[in-house]
Order: sequence, then C-alpha cells, then structure tokens
Amino acid sequence: MGRKLTQEQKTECIELYKNGMTGTQLGKKYSVNSSTIYDLLHRCNEKVRDCTILTKEQDIECVKLYQSGMVGSEVGKHFNIDVSTVYKILERNGCKRREMSEVIRKYECNEHFFDGMNKEEQIYYFGLLFADGSIDTRKNVIALGLQERDKHIIQSLTNLVQPDKPVMVTVYRDKHPNWQDIHRMVINSRYMTEVLFNYGLVPNKSMIKEFPQVILNSGEDALRHFIRGYFDGNGTIRWEARKHSGSLSITSTLNMCENIKDIIYKYLNISMVISPDHSMYSVGVYNKPNVAKIGEWMYKDASYYLNRKYDRYLLFL
Repeated sequence: MGRKLTQEQKTECIELYKNGMTGTQLGKKYSVNSSTIYDLLHRCNEKVRDCTILTKEQDIECVKLYQSGMVGSEVGKHFNIDVSTVYKILERNGCKRREMSEVIRKYECNEHFFDGMNKEEQIYYFGLLFADGSIDTRKNVIALGLQERDKHIIQSLTNLVQPDKPVMVTVYRDKHPNWQDIHRMVINSRYMTEVLFNYGLVPNKSMIKEFPQVILNSGEDALRHFIRGYFDGNGTIRWEARKHSGSLSITSTLNMCENIKDIIYKYLNISMVISPDHSMYSVGVYNKPNVAKIGEWMYKDASYYLNRKYDRYLLFL
C-alpha cells in the first residue's frame, strides 16, 4: 500500500469522510493505509472524528469477540475500525489486553501442568528441561528440542501440555546424511514461565545451575524422577561389550554434581566420582554393578524416559 493519492482522490476522500466513511474504509477504497487517510485529514485541517464511539451494544460485542480469542485487528475488521480504536474500547470497558505470548499462541495450552510439582510426569520433564530446555523470561517462552531418535519424549510432553499443536521439526538430514533432524516443542505462556523460573529454571543456566530446592525438599520418588529426567538430557551410559562392563555419568555444574552424588550415596550407598569436564564437571560410576544399581533405582516404576538410554541400561542386567 505505497501508492499516492491524486488531487482529485484527495478531494473526494475528504468529502466521503465528512459523509461518514471511516479512515479504514477509505483506506480500502483507495488501496492505502488508514494512516495515509488520517495524515491527509490533518494536513487539510479537517476534524477527525472520535472513532471509539460505537453503540453500547457494539462495545459489548467488541469485548466479547476479543475475549473469545479474536486478535485486535480481527475485531477491528468486524466493526470497520482501527486496531487502536479496539484497544481504546477494551480499556474503556475494563477488559485487559492479552500478553504477547498469548497473542501468538494458536493452540490450547495446559498452563498449570507444572503446578504443585508432585507427579512423575511433572518432575521428569522438569528435570529434562533443567538439562536440555531453555526459558526466555522476556518473551515468556519455554522450549525443548531433541534429536529425531528421541522424538517420542517430545511428543509425550506435547500430548500432556498442548496436544493440538504439531511438533516443530528442523531438518538437518538434507545437509549431512549423518545428522539428525531436531524435534522441538515451544510453549508460549507467561504463567508457566513464571512457575518454572520460580522453581529454579533460569535463562543461560549452564554455568550457574543449582539443584532446585523444590526437588531437594521432596521425597525419594521426586529425586528419582528428576535425576532420570536430568540424566536423559545431560547424562551418558556406555556399555563395553569386550569388557562386559561400562559407565554412567552426568555432566553439569559442580553444585549439581555434588547434590547428585550425595543423593545417590544416601539412597544407594554408592560413591560416585566427580571430575572436571572441560568448563564443567562430571559425576559418574564406572563399573557394571553400580551402573545397574543406579539404573534400577532411576527406572523403578517409571513411565517417562528416553527409550535408547533405558535399552542401554538393560545391557547391564
């Protein structure tokens, strides 16, 4: 809509406006933005009408349409008014505007999924997000992406939180035959972002991560589910067939490693070893009996886990 009006069109436009047409309607008629129409009116010293004046019934309908899920621009089109006019009507009627995270959300979201943090699925996925997820407290976005071979765990979380939203897939296989596509779930929710942030999930967490108190203050089952989720994100389990043995380790900050070590010792009487791992630390065990014992503890009565790591654990039995 970058065209200019001829002098004849400008004159006609002003007359039509005086006769009751709105700036939006004139913009459509002449294929220009409504702002172009209002600029013309101001330059010609024409009084601009208060377009926020709808009937009381229209005001009520405007609010209802917005509350039903319509965005401001859609409501404006319904009444042939500008979106700024819609927001004035909402404000005048005490209707709170939606957060941007709600505006861009197209699918229903169970925003209260992590409330309470006392169920296996909540705690497991909190652990996985703590390891591999990201949170943006400015945009109110939570994201988790895993390789294609682990897509089942992304789909399970999607089914729990926003079942109607398709999983996003970033294609890498076309670039290299050995690369895997990434399956990603993105949640737009101010409420859930605040809940997870208060639980200890923070932006740019890799170097400052601390074991969350909400889990430390819980019982053994919560600790098992959280560590299993965290292991699925930041853990490694290796089986060496030639030696008929292997190892299990988790890479993280020193605080996380020390807490995991203390928890495993408390419940299993196993002493894990902490060692530097580049800029991070690693906590692990390096013999078959201890790997099997920790695996049995983590996977006891579990419904959520990465299949490939669980299958690897079975080799230790």
